[in-house]
Amino acid sequence: YTAPLVAGGPLQDITSNSTLSAAAVALPNLAFVGFDIDASRSNVNRRDTGTLIVTQPERDRFIIPLSSPFTAIVPAFDIGVPDMDISGPLTASNLHNSSVAVLKLLDYADSLKAYCSASVMKANGQIVVGEIEGYGRWLVRPYYSEVNLDFEVALNSIRTKDRMDDVRALLVNAITSQSNLALLQSNYQTVLVNQTKNQNARAHVQIGTDQNIMQYLMTVGDTRTLGPMIDYDFVGTVASKMENIIIGVFNVPSTTTPLPYNFGNMLYTPELVSTLQVSRNGQVSKEICVQPRIRHIVTCPILFRIYVKNLPAMFTEQVAFPMQLV
Repeated sequence: YTAPLVAGGPLQDITSNSTLSAAAVALPNLAFVGFDIDASRSNVNRRDTGTLIVTQPERDRFIIPLSSPFTAIVPAFDIGVPDMDISGPLTASNLHNSSVAVLKLLDYADSLKAYCSASVMKANGQIVVGEIEGYGRWLVRPYYSEVNLDFEVALNSIRTKDRMDDVRALLVNAITSQSNLALLQSNYQTVLVNQTKNQNARAHVQIGTDQNIMQYLMTVGDTRTLGPMIDYDFVGTVASKMENIIIGVFNVPSTTTPLPYNFGNMLYTPELVSTLQVSRNGQVSKEICVQPRIRHIVTCPILFRIYVKNLPAMFTEQVAFPMQLV
């Protein structure tokens, strides 16, 4: 037992019963509370199993459908036009693939928003894994966030010559904040470290937006745009549905294998190319047909979306400066 022998004095070991009795009289409110046992079981016979791990296989199956064909009609007889020129249908097929990718991204964002908005938490705090595309849902916590970034409200800019830097800072700050929140709340970093067996693994964020916004997504003189712990790359598109929208996901660059910590993949088989001589409505012609066969799938259900408003007006109109009279 350790106690001060003099009020306010240093702690000393009490070894004799008489001293202990004297201390008990001096401290009438002294009461025995309890003790901690510093001991452990050897468990040599493995009677205790500890944390029980159950392995259960799960499969997600996808059908890669044939899309609508792209057809070029050429004369049935040789008049100097190459009858096997498939560059036109192939170009249309590639444009179709890009358009389908954008539509899939936006549709999945809406689905993930609805899923995360629903009640997926049991009373005991356990996460309920529901039916959302992306088998990474068994490892990460499905995550979606949405921000409305209105430049007329959020931007503070005093001098015109600094307007470009102010716009860049506001956009980069919003993306950095959303990226780190997604990394924190989705448990993605833990999954990345365990799946790659690399304690120094860095998350990689891919940002998709329109060509106008993409020119502002940089920090001048600093390659660590999203911070020291997150790598990034930007993808611009001219698709009208992505105008004034920024979407961020976690991905693994240059991978061709579906991974639970990579946002998604494009499943692809070579286009079905055929040349047929067709008689239709009294007309005989050769038709060069290219039929794509692709499917975009999502494997990691983590996404954030930023709606950008009133950005062009920041460079053509005077910015209102917030003032409050006191």
